[in-house]
Amino acid sequence: MRRKRLRQTANEPEWDYPLVQMNQGDSFFIPTLEPKKITKEVKLKAKELQIKVIIKSCIYDEILGLRVWRT
Repeated sequence: MRRKRLRQTANEPEWDYPLVQMNQGDSFFIPTLEPKKITKEVKLKAKELQIKVIIKSCIYDEILGLRVWRT
């Protein structure tokens, strides 16, 4: 049996990522229905700032999103 893929269309807000203010090991959560899109945005911003990050999809308080750690 094939599963249908649901199209996720969300009206995502613009996020201000606190990467510069973070210390190594700090993290923040971004609620999103479009984790691939937001992952690309965070990686691009981190690269511009020359900051290394780890990004994982997760569910926090029953909300789908991304956890971003500064490494």
